[in-house]
Amino acid sequence: MTIFFFIATNFILFLIGRGIVISFNLKSQDFYFLENKKFINLEFKYFYPIITLFLIGNFNVFLNFFIPINRNFVLIFLFLFLSLNLKYKPTNIFNLKSFHYFALIPFILSISSYSINLAHDAGLYHLNTQNWIRSEKIVFGLSNLHSRYGYSSIFDYISSSFWLNNNFIFLHFINLIFINLFFYFLLSNLLERKNSTYKDGSFLVIIFGVLDNFGLGGGRNGFLDIEAVTKFDTVFAIMYFFTALGLIELVKTNLENKEYFLFLTTFLIFTVQLRIFGYTLLFLYAIYLFRFRSNIINYIYSPLIRFLSISYFSWLAKNFMLTSCLIFPQTFTCLNLFSWSNKSAAILELDDLKKFHINYSLGENFFIWFEKWILKPINYSVLVNFLISFFVIFFLNRFLFKKKTQNKDFDYLPFFFVFFSLIVWVLTSPGVRFILGLLIFSIFMLSNNYEEFDFRLKFIRKYSQILLLIPFIFSLIFLLRLDYYSNFLNNYKEEILLSPPNVEYENNSLGWGLVTSDGSANCWIQLECLPKAKKINLIEKNSYKFIVLKN
Repeated sequence: MTIFFFIATNFILFLIGRGIVISFNLKSQDFYFLENKKFINLEFKYFYPIITLFLIGNFNVFLNFFIPINRNFVLIFLFLFLSLNLKYKPTNIFNLKSFHYFALIPFILSISSYSINLAHDAGLYHLNTQNWIRSEKIVFGLSNLHSRYGYSSIFDYISSSFWLNNNFIFLHFINLIFINLFFYFLLSNLLERKNSTYKDGSFLVIIFGVLDNFGLGGGRNGFLDIEAVTKFDTVFAIMYFFTALGLIELVKTNLENKEYFLFLTTFLIFTVQLRIFGYTLLFLYAIYLFRFRSNIINYIYSPLIRFLSISYFSWLAKNFMLTSCLIFPQTFTCLNLFSWSNKSAAILELDDLKKFHINYSLGENFFIWFEKWILKPINYSVLVNFLISFFVIFFLNRFLFKKKTQNKDFDYLPFFFVFFSLIVWVLTSPGVRFILGLLIFSIFMLSNNYEEFDFRLKFIRKYSQILLLIPFIFSLIFLLRLDYYSNFLNNYKEEILLSPPNVEYENNSLGWGLVTSDGSANCWIQLECLPKAKKINLIEKNSYKFIVLKN
């Protein structure tokens, strides 16, 4: 039953996304033409569920300035977009390719639902972040209650509409929707008859996924992972990968296309709203804007650009109201002018983030820093496994494929982008989970500078399709641990219930609020809970709530 729920959820979000795109393209002929155009070598229509989630998140952000997020109200709003499919009926979605997208890959991925658990950070702050969104309109200074509330990713605003009473399995479905799209993107390229850079790059990424199952610590080289509920490292990695790939294609191919530009701008904003490391993509976006600066002015009058502008500035306003910072915890974006302002919290959070992930400080001896960074077990194992995978794939690529080199302008742009992003990463928060998308992008770009590929060995060409699909199947199946399959076989008839533990609370001895009775920082679902006792007050003024620190 749970598998059916995920397949149905993915399909419904597809139709809603289709309705959203129809609403921006009132001429039906233009719409049908658009949905079959390709973005990064994949038909535009397969991105519809992602567009739906982007709209849900930003719609919730905007609504939360005025009201708590009521799930039923949002569902009614989305139903209006769903109904547009009755007038403009879908075409070419019931075929073998779509079967892979709507049924086969989702079926395999949804098996993970029978073993998934809530992440540690779910109890620490994610679920309560979503609970505040659902229960109250935006609260000024909410980060004073818990500094982690300052991050409030768009993922939390999306997730707040997927609570089903006290069952959080639909929050897991959000992650699976992105993973489904990612694997379908790879499969679609592998099945492409035309020999292309995308086919080659997708094959290399699949090999990267296969190698993820081997190495130090049992594997893990920077490929995707099935994460516990409320974590979204994989979601961010996929969005980062797609956006970087699309921007590279725009710049390198000198492609001037309004729809492409609008779509990539949407993806860029979505990625930034997921995690601030997404701002490194501005490196590529700025190059694109500069190249086509004379024509970009014609695009800014699009209704979609107006919607995206409102979404982004609403996002910054939300950040400021929660934290007094436009981009938390970057202290240079903070103002300490209001009763609920607390710039020191951003300073402490940024310092903790840098210390925990062991960042490099300018002027520090690089080799001494690297020795400290590599002492962290996860850093050491992923770095070693990634380097081994990188060189195996590099030489495998050279050995297997006979390629025709085409030297073009911007051939080295991917290299400079990766180098720039790594510098930013090292100087800020060099946690491995932040750069999964960049690592996958770097593997894909090993196919760069080539227009087409062909197998060197003639006898391999005859079985090329099989040789491409076998590692894909292996990578997809073993993305899930073996115990996931055994749990599924034992419980496939059951409906999965994923709920938080019961926690006891007591009054905060220093002010307003509650703390857990056992002293744990994991508040789970209790709005007034603090990670530890502190001097704090809740003030209501003009129907808004302010959380301020007591002197």
